[in-house]
Amino acid sequence: MTYREKLKLYKQGKLPEAERETVAQDIERHEAIGEYLLDEIDLPELEQASETEERGAVQENEASRMTAQINSSIRKAFVKTGVIVGAAVLAIVLFAVFALPRIVDCFYYDPAKPVGEAAGDNGIQSEQLSLDLAVYTELFVPDGYRDQAHVERRGFGTYDVTIGSLTGQSTVVGTVERNKLTLFTPDPLRMPTANAFDHNSVGVESSIQGPAADSFVDMNASTLAAYCTFDHVMTYAEFVKWVSDNGIGSCWGAICVKTTPNTYAFDYETIDLDGANHGMRLNTSCMHLTFDQEKYPELTLYSLSKTTGEEQNWIPSEENARRHVASMLRYMEDHPIFFEQMGMVVDNNRYEQMAKRVEEQGMFFYGCCFTATPYEISNIAKSEDGHVIWLYTEPVQ
Repeated sequence: MTYREKLKLYKQGKLPEAERETVAQDIERHEAIGEYLLDEIDLPELEQASETEERGAVQENEASRMTAQINSSIRKAFVKTGVIVGAAVLAIVLFAVFALPRIVDCFYYDPAKPVGEAAGDNGIQSEQLSLDLAVYTELFVPDGYRDQAHVERRGFGTYDVTIGSLTGQSTVVGTVERNKLTLFTPDPLRMPTANAFDHNSVGVESSIQGPAADSFVDMNASTLAAYCTFDHVMTYAEFVKWVSDNGIGSCWGAICVKTTPNTYAFDYETIDLDGANHGMRLNTSCMHLTFDQEKYPELTLYSLSKTTGEEQNWIPSEENARRHVASMLRYMEDHPIFFEQMGMVVDNNRYEQMAKRVEEQGMFFYGCCFTATPYEISNIAKSEDGHVIWLYTEPVQ
């Protein structure tokens, strides 16, 4: 019987008692030898397996670390990109909201632009529109002088404007949008009818044909704007005396100049370059406006008033009055955008030429516009020494 067969019988419990003890001793001896071998003898396979596991763990840790670094770099890149994009968007929005509107403003007429040197301790400068209106309304609007304007910027060449006056006229509101002035109530700033004066009857050459129909003086009106044509062309001194003798306060004188010899049938001609009557004001309340005083001496009514005093009855001298009118004409020549918005034509250097004629030859007056009651107007027009050859009236604007 082989030893393997004995082991089988031993496991089945069929081996005789004597042999079973011998096999049990053999088994115990072999178990002891096996345990000894496990403790004392190195097994290369097991060490290699252990090293492989350690390298796998190291590689796994390294992979985890690299993954964490990559994820961190990606997050940082996204954050950086987000910050850059956000900053760019914010910059574009701020540019569009704050800078772009003002940049566009630079390409168009700016009624809010400060002009002249700062006045007084508060350093306030007048706005462009106030000065433009002061010149325009004095020259062309006999009963509607305006020198106050409040401007609100809306950006992109657009502005809201409110126009007032110290002389009591109604407030005018409107907009300026890319060199286009729109007034919601335009009548107060309109010129009177061009033939409000009878030029030919007084001996003044004009492109305006014939006077307006002789107007009826509405005695029921509270006040009217009266346009009186004189029976002769007056000098500045005669005009000032006529205003004083008739007790007229604030008024507007229609200006003409001497003609070039052998050019026209009359000795005088109007400054009607655009078919409009030109003039200047006397005794009119006004604002202190800043402007280039060296280039345009005595441009405004306020600056003109500073040249006179109580001993002169607050009436400027003829020399200063000439300088005032010449400065207004030159100002028109230099600021065509506003005056073209008002329907004027400014070209060919003609206002500069007319300014020189006023300075060199003087200025004369063929009529006057003033506001008064119908009774006062009738008395002046019917007076034998009133020198009124023709009268036209219209409601005050």
